[in-house]
Amino acid sequence: MNVDNAITQLEFEWETNGFLGKLRSGIFEKEGCERVEKILESIDLGKQKSIDRRLVALTWYMPMFITWQIERVQEQGGPVRELKKALNQIHGTLEKFLDIP
Repeated sequence: MNVDNAITQLEFEWETNGFLGKLRSGIFEKEGCERVEKILESIDLGKQKSIDRRLVALTWYMPMFITWQIERVQEQGGPVRELKKALNQIHGTLEKFLDIP
């Protein structure tokens, strides 16, 4: 997937009806999580030496944000174990395409 399409799709996931938007309300949606994972896995940066600033803004914050929502999901009686598993998967995927120092 090209970067512009990925940005559009990730922006939706941060909105109220997207995976991350719902998570903000303590709602863990497995299908939404799988959508985000597919988007992240499909991003093709090719041999670019730099990454679009908006793409970075939409991705780097995800693991920290998801961690902060664990308590909310727990308060709603949601599947905390699944959320933690999703957090690890998303973090790993981000490491693959953003790299690590």
